[in-house]
Amino acid sequence: MHHAWQDKPYGVVPALPDRTAIVPIRGAGCNMLSPALNNRRSEHILQYAEDDSAYCRGALMTGMTTIRDLLGGEAVVGPLRDDGDLVRLVRRGVPTSAVDHFLAAAGLSFNAIDRSVLNRRTFKRRQDAAQPLDQGESDRLIRLVSVVATANDVFGDADKANGWLARPSRALDGETPLAMADTDRGARAVEALLGRIAHGIAA
Repeated sequence: MHHAWQDKPYGVVPALPDRTAIVPIRGAGCNMLSPALNNRRSEHILQYAEDDSAYCRGALMTGMTTIRDLLGGEAVVGPLRDDGDLVRLVRRGVPTSAVDHFLAAAGLSFNAIDRSVLNRRTFKRRQDAAQPLDQGESDRLIRLVSVVATANDVFGDADKANGWLARPSRALDGETPLAMADTDRGARAVEALLGRIAHGIAA
């Protein structure tokens, strides 16, 4: 799957005091920027916030669309346009049907979320009672969905993204990106690595 924003050339914003120009990292979310340092393959990655970039807003919308689709679409989880919508979804609880949609779309078995999100017995109980996930479970699920969505947007192909997520990575100390995403800190490390890949710095 190819997105129009992927064709947009890297835009350079005014240089920082140390003459380090910064550019958006595609596929890594709206507020992810890194220094060009006159060399796009620089190993030195710093991130800065830029809330008013139309380019970044486009990347954010792409990410939200991917998250929404992985969860079964607007009919299942409601509109997802920004972080505020995601927070509201987490607070009211992700429907169990969205979990099924996500696992199917990501090509994952329930084992992938059994320890990091919720166990099968709890999920079955919520499913039978037509209850959504609680806030903690929903938050952990959205964290994982966000990582998968970022990988999909970076690689532009679900099969490639799923393959990368399931392969051990030297950049993650030999863990798979999916395994690393079981904590908030780990998920951030995976998203940072995806940002480097989108920027052409890591494989």
